[in-house]
Amino acid sequence: MMRHVFSRLLTAALLASVAFSQVRSGTIVGSVVDSTGAPAVDVEVTVLETLTNASQTLRTNSAGEFNVPYLAYGTYNVSAKKSGFKQVNRTGISLTTNQTVRVDLRLEVGAVETSVTISSTSLELQTESSRVTNTVSEEVIRAIPNINNNPLNYATLTQGVTARQSMNSSQSALSFGIGTDARRALSNFSVNGGNSFTSDIQMDGVSIQASAWNEVAILPNTEGIQEVKTNINNMSAEYGRSQGTVVFTTKSGTNQFHGSGQYRLRNEALNANTFGNNAQGIARAPFKVKNFSGTFGGPVRIPKLYNGTDKTFFFVSYEGMRFNQALDYLRTVPTAAERRGDFSNTLTTVAGQYLPVNVFDPFSVTSVGVNQWQRAQFPNAILPPSRINPFQSRLINEFPAPNRPGQDPLLNTNNFYNRAIRGFVRNSTNGRFDHRLAKHSIYFTGGGNLGSIDSPNGWGAGTRAFTQQGGFIGAVNGDRNYYASVGDTWVITPTLVADLRVGLTRVAADNRAQTFSDIDYSTFGVPNG
Repeated sequence: MMRHVFSRLLTAALLASVAFSQVRSGTIVGSVVDSTGAPAVDVEVTVLETLTNASQTLRTNSAGEFNVPYLAYGTYNVSAKKSGFKQVNRTGISLTTNQTVRVDLRLEVGAVETSVTISSTSLELQTESSRVTNTVSEEVIRAIPNINNNPLNYATLTQGVTARQSMNSSQSALSFGIGTDARRALSNFSVNGGNSFTSDIQMDGVSIQASAWNEVAILPNTEGIQEVKTNINNMSAEYGRSQGTVVFTTKSGTNQFHGSGQYRLRNEALNANTFGNNAQGIARAPFKVKNFSGTFGGPVRIPKLYNGTDKTFFFVSYEGMRFNQALDYLRTVPTAAERRGDFSNTLTTVAGQYLPVNVFDPFSVTSVGVNQWQRAQFPNAILPPSRINPFQSRLINEFPAPNRPGQDPLLNTNNFYNRAIRGFVRNSTNGRFDHRLAKHSIYFTGGGNLGSIDSPNGWGAGTRAFTQQGGFIGAVNGDRNYYASVGDTWVITPTLVADLRVGLTRVAADNRAQTFSDIDYSTFGVPNG
């Protein structure tokens, strides 16, 4: 059992220039000039987020410039107006996490009631910073296939981010994100040729990594992700402890209610049997993976008590996974005669020829030379009862008897077969709550990953011998991992902003071998003490 609890308090300084953080980290900067190209001073500039109608208003400085930091991802409109000039509007400005977009406006002489609107029709370029980043938007997340719903696959779309082999596995026990080693496999990527597990992984401004391998502790639901941003070069100070940084931003609610749902099934009917199974005469193994998810979000409105329009929003997402994995155990076990000490019919191969085995008595030896001894051979390779340890016989009989003809009838190899079904269950929830109170933008986000793997005994029921296949997975394996964070972006003045955040991630992961409570150890020659 591994239990790890860690928290991180991140407090940004009060900034009067362009600021970069993780939650509300976008910035819109620009300048306003008049019809002659001269800087327009004291122009009223309004920045409005279109889905929530949240807005900020400020005025240009003596150089005609403006700067609006700490903005959430989304689509924005920017307007500028001043007496004696037509109002100018710039619409459809896309802003992603940790991006700085420049918007320059030009005023024309005219009545203020007249306006000029300019629509943005393409993605905005970041021209104010040399950071190397890549943003995977919600549209891309919906469009491209992701066979295991591993959200870190979107980070590998960035040039310089390379998935290691375990990230690309889709059918092993480590492909479904349950347990420490499975989460390690799904977060095994490198940045710019560096070592794996040297990058930071954040969600809504707080690191979501565990301490075993620096692997991801929480896998966010793909249906609940707004965007995935990867920083790989020239990062600002808050990202400085890592080779690269993957930042997940979860969806938040808007002024309209929205929901979604999806169901996906993987079925062995579409798979070919393995070459090994065909050679052994084993039927194609069952392989059914069910993924299902749903989301719902919108404004918080309580009629006659509280109307949260433009102020309070929520968004929740759920993702479930069910998978039954067939494990084929093909083993060689002693025959009934061999369990009695009778090896008269047991053969071995020497130089390609089948020969009877010879069994010698280690307690009956004769000197045949200097430091040379000859053990006495048991006639017909049959051990007398006096040479059979009852405790060893008890141990051998814990293994099941042969249940099929041997693959090689003369050697009796692979004379035992059992198909066991291992069950995987994962339930993941993410939730987000946003509230705007005067100059404060407060958020809370939290959720958890709950998963379990039910691993049966490969030898079958009724035996205390234990064997298992499929990665570093014990008989008892699972996760009960939770995270939560809360933050506040406080606009003290148009040029003075405080950003406060605190987060907690709890990891409780099991990976234990099979245990048996009904064993009398004295029957195996082990003193009870």
